[in-house]
Amino acid sequence: RSRLFWISFRWIKKNAFSLIVIFLFLSLDEHNDVQKKTFTKWINARFSKVMLG
Repeated sequence: RSRLFWISFRWIKKNAFSLIVIFLFLSLDEHNDVQKKTFTKWINARFSKVMLG
């Protein structure tokens, strides 16, 4: 069990930069999704005001 932990730890240490890049990419992707949803809601609210008003 400790050998598996050591191998896993060594793999993470060796690939830490790649893991950070992947994490940042996923975070940015999630951020972009939130921004798109917010923008879509804002545009729809504006259109509904124009159509009704």
